[in-house]
Amino acid sequence: MDSGSGNDSENDNNISRKILRPYNTLRNIHDQRTLLVIAAEGCLNLPHDLKSFTEGDPAVNVRYTARLPLPNHDKHPPIDAIALVYQVFNQDSLSTIERSIPLIDVRYFTGKCFIVVFSDIEFHEDDTKDIEKLANSYLLPLHYAHKIKPQQLVTLMPDPNQC
Repeated sequence: MDSGSGNDSENDNNISRKILRPYNTLRNIHDQRTLLVIAAEGCLNLPHDLKSFTEGDPAVNVRYTARLPLPNHDKHPPIDAIALVYQVFNQDSLSTIERSIPLIDVRYFTGKCFIVVFSDIEFHEDDTKDIEKLANSYLLPLHYAHKIKPQQLVTLMPDPNQC
C-alpha cells in the first residue's frame, strides 16, 4: 500500500511539471482564443509562414515556441489549440514534436491538437511516413501545407485520408 501512495505522489509531480494545466473556469465563447504553435528552431519564417493563422481575426492570439515547457506557465492564457509543425526533410522538427507531445496535458485545453506538415519544395508520400506513423499513434490529425512561392502565404490542405 505504501508503494501505491508513492506512485500517486510521483504521478502528481509528473502532472505538475507538464506545461499545460487544466483551466478551472468555463470560457466565454466570445473570449480571445489562443493557438500555440510548436516548431523546431529555424523551421518557420515568422511571421510570413503562419500569417494566415491570425490574418483578419483579432480574436486569435498566436504563441510560438520551439520547445516545451513554456516559461511562466502560470501566467499564460489557456491554450485553445496546439499546432505541431513538421517541416519535411528536417529531422529536428520530428524530434521537437516527439519531445513536446509527452509534455502536453490534454486536460488544459478544449480545442484540438494537430500536426501541420509543410515543405518549401515538392515532397512525396514516402517522405512523410515517420510523421504519419507518429500522428496515427496519438490519433492526431495531419494537415498538409505547401508554399507555392516564397512571398505567398502557406495554403493548408486537409489530409485526404481524414475527410
